[in-house]
Amino acid sequence: MSGPSPRTVEATRKAMKRVHIGSRVRIADEAILTATLHWNADLRPEPRQMAWAGRKATVTGYRRGSEDRAFYTLKGAPGLWLEEWIDPIGRGRNS
Repeated sequence: MSGPSPRTVEATRKAMKRVHIGSRVRIADEAILTATLHWNADLRPEPRQMAWAGRKATVTGYRRGSEDRAFYTLKGAPGLWLEEWIDPIGRGRNS
């Protein structure tokens, strides 16, 4: 087999986390953001975004891009952030 079927990939994408405006999130670490630098130019992190790796932020905006991708704006952080680059922070004590 050569990998997952297109249906499996699409089902996985639809099952991805949803982040809401006002949510606290942790930005992916530098290794993850660096790994995405070979992606299509429209989907790469901007150089200024790399400085935000591993930091926490609050989601202030949302929009759907091409190919039904979710993009977010984060308070104080530059640019648009792909859903794959942020993780919701739980409401636990260590958030």
